[in-house]
Amino acid sequence: MTKVDDASEPQPSWYSAWSGPPGKINVLTRQGVALPLIALLYTASTPFTPFVWLLNLDGSTLFDRLFAGIVLLAACWFQWHIASITRPLAIVLPGPSGTTVRNGRVERSAAVGFVWHPSNYWPYVACEAMLLAAAEFGPSELLRRTIVCGVLAGLWAIGFNATPESTKRWAYEHIKAWMFWMVLSELVGVGARSSSGRRRRY
Repeated sequence: MTKVDDASEPQPSWYSAWSGPPGKINVLTRQGVALPLIALLYTASTPFTPFVWLLNLDGSTLFDRLFAGIVLLAACWFQWHIASITRPLAIVLPGPSGTTVRNGRVERSAAVGFVWHPSNYWPYVACEAMLLAAAEFGPSELLRRTIVCGVLAGLWAIGFNATPESTKRWAYEHIKAWMFWMVLSELVGVGARSSSGRRRRY
């Protein structure tokens, strides 16, 4: 019986970089390092008001109260979850992709993305820690905002793709309920402020 040589088969581009999953001690160490990194991420990000940064309007604080906390809290959870990844993960970024017809032929454009390797974790953590330290202790507010947005975007890009669909559905249902009560609280607050600010007539 002839043995087939697997090396003759074409391998994905990331195959050569895959050296096996990290061990249990390695994963626990990563999770331990993720805890102070979460604290640094939170302190460097606060105050996190991206809508005010972008729109420069006082009224945009409403959107920050509704969404900024969710974005930051999810990023902190992604920070922990990324430390637990033990397999290469295909990261798909938002971008043009899909099926098009060109010259009578159906062509599928590739999605924009990359492959996350567990071996990338320590270099990524080192870079993230240095950037967040620069954001926290640096003299420039513009630098802080830029670094914070970049780090959060990176955590969301990797963490969202690494999160199981069941966890996403669970989080989505709870976020919908939380958003309902937040909006209701804002509406009640607006009514109360309007009543207290109304001029009394005699």
